[in-house]
Amino acid sequence: MSTSTLKLPMFDPWKAARWSETEAIPAAEVLICWKYEIGRGVIDALVTPFPDDRHYFDHYWDGTSGACYRDWLEPGKTTMTPENVFGEMAASMGFASKEAAEKVIVMFSRIRECDWARKMLASDSYERLKKVGLLAHW
Repeated sequence: MSTSTLKLPMFDPWKAARWSETEAIPAAEVLICWKYEIGRGVIDALVTPFPDDRHYFDHYWDGTSGACYRDWLEPGKTTMTPENVFGEMAASMGFASKEAAEKVIVMFSRIRECDWARKMLASDSYERLKKVGLLAHW
């Protein structure tokens, strides 16, 4: 009696992202910017290499994090990581809309070490939400 093994395709998180692996920004070199409105939450976000003076000194952004801080990614500083910045946005500020939440996830997917963001973009539930028009296609 022979047994067969089901071979599942390998998951490629970069196919889920809107960036290629070669365009990924190392977490140690990233600048995370966000625009926040009181009572609404995060309305916009940008992940870019630091320093990128074009964006960093733009008065549009209300908050920044990342390599602009000396203790970014320093061992023992759990508040200075991309995951923590995303968590603070989600838990403390919230997102103004589903489109804003999607953009934040897509922006974090640009960070090389943020495989979790690329996996969120590849999830079945994310694809279902896109199909029924609940997520933006910007």
